[in-house]
Amino acid sequence: MTVELTQGSDCIDLVAQEGNCTLTLKTTGGTGRFNNASGTLTYTETAKPVLADAFHNPVYVTETGKITGTVLGVAMPGDWGDERR
Repeated sequence: MTVELTQGSDCIDLVAQEGNCTLTLKTTGGTGRFNNASGTLTYTETAKPVLADAFHNPVYVTETGKITGTVLGVAMPGDWGDERR
């Protein structure tokens, strides 16, 4: 599946010590079963530092997120022949 980034934003909350990211992705096709795919996806993520260096700079961060949206035109198993990828 091929996607194109159409919009995005980042917000760092210094009090809560976390970063939030939201990306909007436009599905523009792909190969195999995603050849005719289209739609819009939204990716949201939260990053939190879990380890800092001696200067209190984050050096290890955990990230959790999810992807929501709809992708149309995806072939179901058996519909794409031998083009499995």
